[in-house]
Amino acid sequence: MLVKDVVSWTTLISGFAENGLSEAAILMYTSMLEQGLIPNDNTFATTLKACMIMPDREPGRRLHAQIQAMSCIRSLDAFAVTALIEMYAKWGCMEDAQQVFETMKERDLICWNALITGYSEQGEYGAVFQLLDRMKQEGIPPDEVTYLCALTACSRGDLLDKGKLYFNALLEDRGTTVTIKHYNCMVDLLGNAGYLKEALNMLKSMPFPPDLVAWITLLASCQKWGNVEIGRQAFEAILKLDETHVSAFHAMFNIYVDANMWEEAKKIEVMRLNMEAGKTRPRSSIEVDGLTHVFVVGDRPPSSFNNMWEA
Repeated sequence: MLVKDVVSWTTLISGFAENGLSEAAILMYTSMLEQGLIPNDNTFATTLKACMIMPDREPGRRLHAQIQAMSCIRSLDAFAVTALIEMYAKWGCMEDAQQVFETMKERDLICWNALITGYSEQGEYGAVFQLLDRMKQEGIPPDEVTYLCALTACSRGDLLDKGKLYFNALLEDRGTTVTIKHYNCMVDLLGNAGYLKEALNMLKSMPFPPDLVAWITLLASCQKWGNVEIGRQAFEAILKLDETHVSAFHAMFNIYVDANMWEEAKKIEVMRLNMEAGKTRPRSSIEVDGLTHVFVVGDRPPSSFNNMWEA
């Protein structure tokens, strides 16, 4: 196919980038420039996403310089600038991400969320809360992503009171959708602070069936605080969702050991061993003389196989 316009080139670049072929995507971008075509905002955004996942940061920085040379950052749409912010945030270069953010003439909620998410993932929770306060001052209403970033920052920073404030604001905000991820953050906050009964009550009263993440989070908190009763409830709930969850067995075993409940710990260990023994082992097959022989990987071959390869 003869690629003639920017849209076609951008489609090719996007296809490579979405399939993890970042080097091929950047090669397509370079080839497009050699054809004398000028990239549009979608081209920039797509190529930046390819640069984001490359171990070598030079192509991304070089592309940023090209963007600045071709058109001022202020003239780019929010989609392209957000990709630039996300690239620097992914690398942990938050000063660069912040600088790009500050050059924007108009900032939409997606750009705010990209920068806030970047700071949260880098563990810079103070910067997260500063941006949230700034959003409020500038009259930018948060959405469910913003609230999730705030609650995640509170959870990782063990800031229970602040987390409660954001969670209550979320519940009162009729313009946002509350998800199980928001509740899981609160379960983590309550559990880490030692409020295990409150965390359990939240799981039982929230408008969603608790998922595996919720129960594992609670079980981990029970191990931290040595709560056998609630830990057992969480463990049983986990097994109903995934009876082969190895880390749940280890956590419950440790809870019993820490409580000097040796018989119970032994039962958990037996359960775990039985579970692992009962797992379906991979099967394979081989065809010899028109017959298909099926065997379990790791088993010894039957005696009839001894001479099958002999001439």
